[in-house]
Amino acid sequence: MKQSTKAKVLKLTRKLHAWMGIIVFPLIFIAGFTGFYLNHANTLFSFLKSEPYDETQFQNWPDKTIASIASSTEMANRLWPDTRIERITYDQYHDRPSYHVTTSQGLLIVSKETSHYFVKSSFRRYTYAPDGTLLHSKFYWGTLFKWLHVRGWPGELFGTLLTDISSIALILFALSGAILWWLPRFRKMQRKLQGLFSS
Repeated sequence: MKQSTKAKVLKLTRKLHAWMGIIVFPLIFIAGFTGFYLNHANTLFSFLKSEPYDETQFQNWPDKTIASIASSTEMANRLWPDTRIERITYDQYHDRPSYHVTTSQGLLIVSKETSHYFVKSSFRRYTYAPDGTLLHSKFYWGTLFKWLHVRGWPGELFGTLLTDISSIALILFALSGAILWWLPRFRKMQRKLQGLFSS
């Protein structure tokens, strides 16, 4: 290979290495930070936890009413008037029988015995009294960081596209780095061999 060609290849490899580093840096940083959080969520990151709320007081609530499928459906329609209800199930939630109303905008969980309700999205949960008073809110940091760790984005908009791009960029980053490390040593070895045989 001509010297000029070698210089061009080296220059191109350096540019590729630099650009791949720029592309993968944010996603590597996110993966590193979120992975560190997931390993130490209960110790180093305990300050992110929401204060607990005592739900046992629901049973002695003054304005509690018995919920039904009809009242739960009506409540979901009030919360998300332009959203179609996908399904309604009956199951336990926090050890209380509850109606679970699923929509594309979120999940509504209504406690059958008291009509207290929870509104859940991907990363948040709000607790309400039967009259609609907000009692408590919780942010799911663990869920957010898991999404970021696996997909690089807090949602399904890009699927695995971002992590696929970063994976390919990381491979190219490693290969170009290996080439940049090897080429000077290869040249040095060539010069030594040429000197050895010429003498």
